[in-house]
Amino acid sequence: MPRRKHYTVYLWFERDNANITVDDEKGKTIAEWHDDEAYQMGEDGFFVFGRGEKALAESVLSYLEYIGVIKSKNYTYEVR
Repeated sequence: MPRRKHYTVYLWFERDNANITVDDEKGKTIAEWHDDEAYQMGEDGFFVFGRGEKALAESVLSYLEYIGVIKSKNYTYEVR
């Protein structure tokens, strides 16, 4: 069985500012969204805001899987 990949989802919000970053297990940033771009992803239905950090992180990872950045659901993650 292949080893599970691990991702870290960083979420930072302050007033109208937002930063969502996803790093792989080597610490390389594989995706990031800032401010209006992050909120637009929610308005477009890709990211889930308002249901907690876990739901948001899972929606971000699901989006990355949908567009082919993450290859399968065989991964673990943490939220920071």
